[in-house]
Amino acid sequence: MHLGFVSYEYPPDTGQGGIATYVQQVSAALTGMNVEVDVFVGSPKRFGVERLRPNYRIHYVQCNSREEFINLSPEQVRIVHGIMPFDGVECPEYGAEATFMRTALPEVRIWVKLHTPAYLVKKLNDHYYDRRIWRRIKHLLNPYQKEKDPEYLALRKADRVIAPCESMRTIAIRDWKLESDRVWTVPNPYQPAAAFTEIELPTGSPTAIYVGRLETRKGVWNLAKAIPLVLREIPNARFLFLGKDSQGPRRERSMKKCMLRALGNATRSVEFIDAVPLEEVPRMLERASVAVFPSLWENFPNVCLEAMASGRAIVASKEGGMVDMLSPSQGGVFIDPNDPQEIANALIELFNHPDRIRQMGERNRHWATQYYGKELVRELFDTYRKLCFH
Repeated sequence: MHLGFVSYEYPPDTGQGGIATYVQQVSAALTGMNVEVDVFVGSPKRFGVERLRPNYRIHYVQCNSREEFINLSPEQVRIVHGIMPFDGVECPEYGAEATFMRTALPEVRIWVKLHTPAYLVKKLNDHYYDRRIWRRIKHLLNPYQKEKDPEYLALRKADRVIAPCESMRTIAIRDWKLESDRVWTVPNPYQPAAAFTEIELPTGSPTAIYVGRLETRKGVWNLAKAIPLVLREIPNARFLFLGKDSQGPRRERSMKKCMLRALGNATRSVEFIDAVPLEEVPRMLERASVAVFPSLWENFPNVCLEAMASGRAIVASKEGGMVDMLSPSQGGVFIDPNDPQEIANALIELFNHPDRIRQMGERNRHWATQYYGKELVRELFDTYRKLCFH
């Protein structure tokens, strides 16, 4: 089986986030199953081919933007296909990167992987801003139209659509009116680095960490509102926020400033860390016993898998893919991300039961390493064969 993965984002040149990490992880996992894999990625400074293994090649498409990559990458894929034909090619929906792939490869099976469509990212980040009367009127007069969405138009040309969680699949079928049999749920693999799995299990100290950009869609504003409620019950609780600042919930210049206002006197118990090198993230997770991800909605966050591999108990949003990720391990407490009191109650309950924190952490680590790191890879091999040949 010969697979192609096309993604503008790939570490380190054009991204370290979710899409880049996923492509790196899934391609490496499948080559370990003796699948031939060619990955086509963007780079502002590199071009040519890097051979990582005999069956694993990275093709750098030199470009300065995603738009350039969308135009240049199909020809590079077509050239490789002419030498060694592909059985299937995967592209992300984000940025409509599959726009010209069908024209370049009319006879090849093509599928689009859903990460988080741009229209959905905007909707979530404008969740509070859109409550203003004039915004409601604007949306009534000019509603979202999928027929004008480049990501939707590119996706319609694919043979299949795959989503990493049931929630994303449901949203795609509902909002884009996709045929249900065309949309498959295929979880993302994850091979945790030893730096995560070697962290000591938590002692139960009342410290929680959030890792990720300070964005509205990540639920950090409501988490900030929950912290004073936690401190009323557990005065020695501590909170870490690791991530870069961004717009506030009503498009203010700084989310961090909005969070500081919501925290009030509780700021003495909170530490904001703008960013650290990726290799230092495990050390940051080690400082906390609980990871908290109260996203308004989230697809399949890699940071949750990292926290699981680190053996942390997790307070997670019940909206999106973390339900799929954490339910089998019973390592998460699910909360309504719009309810600061419910977020606070979950943290208080865990902080009051350190033994439970440790037990949840043990189960999370086992599930992350055994299922996502090993068993899922074999399932993916079978799934990709079906995508190519059925």
